[in-house]
Amino acid sequence: FDLYLEAFGTSTISALSLNDRLDTVFGEGNYAISSPPTLIVGPGTIALNPGFNGSSDDEILAAGSTLAGGAVANIQFSVNVLNISDRGLGLGNYQNQAVAAGQTPIGGSISDRSNNTVDPDPDGNGIPSENNATSFSIPVGPTGLAKSASVLGNQVTLDFYLRNYGSATSSNLSLTDNLDAVFG
Repeated sequence: FDLYLEAFGTSTISALSLNDRLDTVFGEGNYAISSPPTLIVGPGTIALNPGFNGSSDDEILAAGSTLAGGAVANIQFSVNVLNISDRGLGLGNYQNQAVAAGQTPIGGSISDRSNNTVDPDPDGNGIPSENNATSFSIPVGPTGLAKSASVLGNQVTLDFYLRNYGSATSSNLSLTDNLDAVFG
């Protein structure tokens, strides 16, 4: 994931936070952080939370982070999906939306949901009100099945060979073989 923060205007945003609850995206226990958050571009006023895991700790930034007016930051992290699932959008289809929040110099609270682009204000009007969740798909690999039979006397042994041709773990598989249709 690439997250982009931009402070519109001239004032510094203090008590800056950036939350991304990955349990709502992938389901609890279905993912692991494979590359922790890294500041790719940004001022020295942003510190990253080493405890971020997207579950019990969904805060990406460390306490005390700020962003000066006009400043931009890019934070990147990677997730390994352990179990591709259907979270209501179809198997392997997901949506993610992070939330940034902070305080203005006069004590007002501000927040913004992420938008599906590298620009927090894609229409350029100075008001980052576009809030389209980022949608993405993880392809699910095919599963192959082969069957063989061997006969010794009147005993038949059936061997089933199941193979996952994808890169993700397959789960909730079932195998049905109607032996009445074969042997009557």
